[in-house]
Amino acid sequence: MPLPAALAARLAKRGLITGSEKNEGKKEIKKKIHEEVIAEDYDNAKEEINEIDLSQKFMGYSGCPNKYNIYHECSKKCKDLWGAGHLQPSEKYLKWQMKLLQKYPLPETWKAVYDPGLGQHYYWDWSSDLVSWLPPGHPKCQISQPASQLREDLHLKAADQDDNMSSDESASDQEPMDVDEVEPKKEHKVANKDRFKIPDNRRIQRVEIIKDKKDRTLDPMDPASYSDIPRGKWSDGLARHNEAKTGADTTATGPLYQMRPYPSPGAVLRSNNKSTTNPEAETTVSNPKVSFPETPE
Repeated sequence: MPLPAALAARLAKRGLITGSEKNEGKKEIKKKIHEEVIAEDYDNAKEEINEIDLSQKFMGYSGCPNKYNIYHECSKKCKDLWGAGHLQPSEKYLKWQMKLLQKYPLPETWKAVYDPGLGQHYYWDWSSDLVSWLPPGHPKCQISQPASQLREDLHLKAADQDDNMSSDESASDQEPMDVDEVEPKKEHKVANKDRFKIPDNRRIQRVEIIKDKKDRTLDPMDPASYSDIPRGKWSDGLARHNEAKTGADTTATGPLYQMRPYPSPGAVLRSNNKSTTNPEAETTVSNPKVSFPETPE
């Protein structure tokens, strides 16, 4: 372990150490100072590099056409893909811009700046640091902050939200958590089940309410939805084995449509045969002969 400079000087005056040892101590001190200075230089260089990277991240590459989008972050891929962009605008665009500036001249504080990424000019107010894609006198001009400034604000908001989330999580971690011990007893479990068990009468009421809700929904094609006919069931149209086939209309209701049995086909045929076989008998019955009075002898 090297001796401090003051201690080495005192020991050298007393003759306890030689000059070579003293020089070695000085050399080691110089090496330490040199190493510390180099380390400080490296730290400063890293901070400068980080600042350059952040500014480049917010500003974007000059040749990238997507840097006006505040949600786009330029990377090395943008530089490799787009390169330097459009270094010179086309003649057609320059003619159009000259006509535009003649019609809508720029104020004193505004300046046209060429963007090589899109190959056209944007307009910058150097006094307020506001930009627009059209001259400020144009009716469709929309003046706003630069995309780099808006992108930086988004990053700051996101960083603030992350800090708030981390502080909330740390506060929740520091709060004492009171955890009740679980009792593995069957009696305790049975008591909990009985406590949360629904009574039978309430269960029946719930089932009835559900049935009522289902019954209220009527099919618009059902005659019961637009007339006085009672609502039928799904089994009303089925044949029943325990009922006699009387031919009565069981669906008829009301005083005008009373239930009456229809005559069987055999009875109809028999009545028709009777009416066609004895026409004379019917005429005799319907038109009886008139007997004249006898003449006296």
